[in-house]
Amino acid sequence: MKIASIRKKASEGLEATFKPLAASTLNEDIYEEICRALRDGRLLPGQNVGIRQLADAVNTSSMPVREALRRLEAQGVLKTRPGRVLSIPGLDIDEVTEIYAIRISLEGLAAERAASQATPAEMSNVQLICEKMDKSFANNGDYRDFYPLNYQFHMAIYAAAHMPHLMRIIQPLWLRISPFLWSMSDEPHLQFAMEQHHQALDAIFKRDGAALRLAIETDILRAQTMLGKILRK
Repeated sequence: MKIASIRKKASEGLEATFKPLAASTLNEDIYEEICRALRDGRLLPGQNVGIRQLADAVNTSSMPVREALRRLEAQGVLKTRPGRVLSIPGLDIDEVTEIYAIRISLEGLAAERAASQATPAEMSNVQLICEKMDKSFANNGDYRDFYPLNYQFHMAIYAAAHMPHLMRIIQPLWLRISPFLWSMSDEPHLQFAMEQHHQALDAIFKRDGAALRLAIETDILRAQTMLGKILRK
């Protein structure tokens, strides 16, 4: 039997024995879990994030954790402190001003574009998240679900713009400020946010790009004002 025939037969035997394997998503899963912890208030400003401790917490080796943390450091979400310890850095007024100026510009663009590009399914998803936020806001002062839903609401609108490069710029900016948003969980601020969200919801169904952009920009500006007041105390 020729060598080529032997190799072909062996190959056919392996195909019957093994199933195709999907590429590992461990690195991405760990990255996304850290991002969720930042957005959900499980990681706080000034908190250290140790590679070994985090690897133990998620029951994996240090390598994928290290890669995820390096990615967040490159995005400016984490910072290396003396002793090569990664932590969630603080914010000052100048940085808040810069971040929110960028957010208003980019998220306003995404919102305006979404009004014309959103599919019916995407608009229904925005509506569903808004309804969940209404329930969270009415939950007797327990706002633990509010900010994660707030993130989902905004990202659902921006994703509907179908501008993936823009999304990749917007998301790290949210990660940078998310640990600080939990200090703004007072009823008047959240009530104002919900008013803007309902205006945004109305605008996207009417495909009114200018109105959708205004609602999003107004929401962001109010959050900037609130965060600025907190940092100045």
